Amino acid sequence: MILRLNDDGTAAEANPFFAAGAALGGEVGANLQKVFSYGHRNGVGMAFDPYSGDLWERPRTVTTRSAKSIASSPA
Repeated sequence: MILRLNDDGTAAEANPFFAAGAALGGEVGANLQKVFSYGHRNGVGMAFDPYSGDLWERPRTVTTRSAKSIASSPA
C-alpha cells in the first residue's frame, strides 16, 4: 500500500479514495483517505519519473529480471 500525505500529515484531496473515506467518516474513513494505491507485493523501491511525474514501484522478484510497475500518475 502506498499512502500520499500533504506536508502537514493530512490526506491529499487528490487521492483516489478521499471521497469514499470522507463519506465513511471516523478513524477508518480518515485512514482510507490517505491511500494512494494498493495491491503491491514485496516493494523494495520507488521513484518518480522526472518527465511524466509517474510514480514507479519496484517489487522484489525471484528472477534476475527487474519488474517495475507504475503505481499511479499524479494527474
